[in-house]
Amino acid sequence: MKNKPLLVLYVLVVILAGAFIFSEVYDSRQDIFGSERQTKYTMYIGMNDKDTQEQTYGLNEAKEVMFMIVRKYTGGCTFYEAQGCWYDEEKKAMVSENTLVCVFLDIEPEAVKSIMDEALKVFNQSSILLETEEVRNVFYSN
Repeated sequence: MKNKPLLVLYVLVVILAGAFIFSEVYDSRQDIFGSERQTKYTMYIGMNDKDTQEQTYGLNEAKEVMFMIVRKYTGGCTFYEAQGCWYDEEKKAMVSENTLVCVFLDIEPEAVKSIMDEALKVFNQSSILLETEEVRNVFYSN
């Protein structure tokens, strides 16, 4: 069998092509709204100052500050308030803090980084949690 490697290659190509076509058909059947795949960025900013461990901005004030930062880099986001907690090794206790959550779609990764850089300084944070997720979305209108 001189052509065995070619036959194996041919079979692999056919299998891969079939899998790709099936996944595209299956994916399109799941999407009745014509949505697009995008990266969703969710940013969690604790409101306790890293040095004093006290909240220096109220959540409404923090939203206004973040709005001013965000508008420099993107056309929109969603803000909501949450209650976060984490274990403080020094205090040997759970610490709770108000948290501002910002959700972004249709934004460049460099813009997300710029927003986080400014927020770290303004809110005097040691870190900001960033969650990334691949999602499908559509701006639906009728």
